[in-house]
Parts: sequence; structure tokens; C-alpha cells
Amino acid sequence: MEPALSNGASVKEVCNVLNVTRESLRVWRNRLKSEGTQGLIAQKRKGKKSHLTIEVEDDLKNVILKSPVEFGYNYNEKYWNGKLIRSYLKKKWGIEIALRTVQNWLLRTGIRKSKWHRLK
Repeated sequence: MEPALSNGASVKEVCNVLNVTRESLRVWRNRLKSEGTQGLIAQKRKGKKSHLTIEVEDDLKNVILKSPVEFGYNYNEKYWNGKLIRSYLKKKWGIEIALRTVQNWLLRTGIRKSKWHRLK
């Protein structure tokens, strides 16, 4: 990055080669100057705290192994899906989370929709 710029490449050219924005390049250059190459290593960041506590997760793991009909959902629904799980969380636990968060949780726990069994 810096050698390319010092050898006459424009910021725009470097951004195109690295497929980054000018802002990203600016941030990287500042980190490189202040922290050296260590500053370019991605740092683990804290995300938003999950609303899915261990208690809620344990409940969900048991619930999705049963039919949604047992919990008052449409009799046409053979398996739980993200929308049903969202609805269940709101109804039982008062938790509103994004559909994608539910899908990520299912992936993380190793539960697959097609047969609702654990993969791990």
C-alpha cells in the first residue's frame, strides 16, 4: 500500500487494486503509521449482547424438536421456520430479534431445518 503510493500510484489506483474505499485506505494508512503492521491485523470486536440467554436457548432447543402445532401455530406447518421461531420468542419471552439472527442461531447450534436434528 505505502510502497505503491510512494512509487507514484494514485490513491484511486491503490483503492481499485485492493477493492476498498478511500476511507478504508485512509484508516489503514493511519493505523500503519501509528501501530506498524500489527495495526493492520483484524481485531476481535465485541458485538451486541445476545438476547438469547442460555435459558432461552435451552427452551428453543426443546421446542423446535416438537411440532409448531403443539404451540398453537398453523397446522400446515410441519417444521419450525425462522418466522415461527421469531413469533415464539416474542410471545413466550418478549424478545424481538431479526429473522437473520434466528437463522444464525440455528446455524451456530447445528440444527438443520429439513429434519430439525442436531448436526453436531
